[in-house]
Order: sequence, then structure tokens, then C-alpha cells
Amino acid sequence: MTVNAEGERFMDKKFYGDTLALLVEQTNSCGYGIYDASNEIVDRLEAGVEAGVVAKYDNLDDLASGQGIDADALKKQAESADIKSAPFYCIQRKPLFIGSIPGIKVDEHCRVVNESGEEIGNLYAAGEVMYANVFDGTYPASGSGVGTSCYTGAISARDALAALA
Repeated sequence: MTVNAEGERFMDKKFYGDTLALLVEQTNSCGYGIYDASNEIVDRLEAGVEAGVVAKYDNLDDLASGQGIDADALKKQAESADIKSAPFYCIQRKPLFIGSIPGIKVDEHCRVVNESGEEIGNLYAAGEVMYANVFDGTYPASGSGVGTSCYTGAISARDALAALA
């Protein structure tokens, strides 16, 4: 389960593309993934503890204190989620960038344009270098960049071939 600093669940079973907005709305823009010893990924959680990216606690009070979470609310949520077997694990979830979405400005044929919107002769951009034309600063979903790269590559190739003919 994922809770905020107030101990409230706010992000269960959300698509990862929605999580940025949800995390930003929380206190300190942070969520806390809480797991117990009965979780099927406990081996991975233990590896995370060894790597220093997962915190491990003997009880929920210590977890709440160590992470700055409201203890009473956390215990209530843990009970409703059937999280009760010590030790308990916590992974902080914070917004981050998986990459930037900058880009060279292009026209509908993927021809690079200058600041005035005029075509720069024989210069095309496709794929990641022109993502800002498509994604408006955020990456919406896994795989959408691959599709965009293929599509814009085909557009620019067709236009370049036509120009050569």
C-alpha cells in the first residue's frame, strides 16, 4: 500500500503515468510504499535494504517515526490492508524525471524550423530529439516514445525522399 505523511492511502493501483500528479499533491511531494514480511517480494525488499534504498523496521510505530508518517493513521491503513507481519519495509516514492522532454521545433513534415517558424533547409528531426512537439513536457505512457519515433522517422524519410526526387 502507498500512504502519504498523514497516513492516508492515495495511490493504490494507479497507472504510473498518473503518479506524478498524485505525488506532487502530497505533503513534501512524497508517498511511502509500505510492505510487510508476508509480501511475495520480500527477497527483493531485503536486497533493497542492503542497497540502502529500502528502510526496514521492527514495528509500525518505528516506521512511522522514522519516516515522519502519522502513526495512528498508518496503523489503521495497515490493518485495513492486512499488513501485519513484522518486519515492515518502506520505500519512499518521490516525483522524478525519467528523462527530459526537450526538443527541436519541427513542422508537420518533421523539418526543423527556426525561432520564426521558417524551415531550415534539408534538416529533419525525428524521435527523441523532437519529443517536445508531441509530449508537451511530460511523457504520457510506456512505449509512446517508441511509436512516436517510428512515426516521425517515417514522416521525415518520406519528405526527404520527395525532396530528392
